[in-house]
Amino acid sequence: MCSSELGATLVAAGPQYARGDENNRDAGGRVPGYAVVGLDARYRIDAHWEVSGNVANLFGAHYQNFGILGTNFFRGAGNAYAPDLAAPEAFRARGAPPGAWIGVRYAFGEGRAP
Repeated sequence: MCSSELGATLVAAGPQYARGDENNRDAGGRVPGYAVVGLDARYRIDAHWEVSGNVANLFGAHYQNFGILGTNFFRGAGNAYAPDLAAPEAFRARGAPPGAWIGVRYAFGEGRAP
C-alpha cells in the first residue's frame, strides 16, 4: 500500500512601502516585491510508516518582507552609539534563507497514518 504525494508552493508579494513612509515619497521607503518557491513530498511506505521532506526558498531568493523608516543612532566608528551623528535610515527585515527538512512518521494502532 505505497502512495506518494508531491507539492509546490509559490509565495509572491508585490512591492510595499515601509512603515513610517505614510506619504510614499521617501527614496528609501519602497520595499521591493519578491517570489519564493517551496517543494514538499510525502511517501507512505505502508499503513504505519511515512517519510516526508520539505524544501523552503528552493532557489535561494534574497528578499525583504518588511521595512521601516527610523533614525540610526549607531553611526559612530565601528557602529558605536553616536547620537550627534544620528540620521534617518531605512531598516529592512530579511526573508528566510533556503532550508530543507526530512521526517519519518510511525502511526501506532491499526489503519492508515493520517
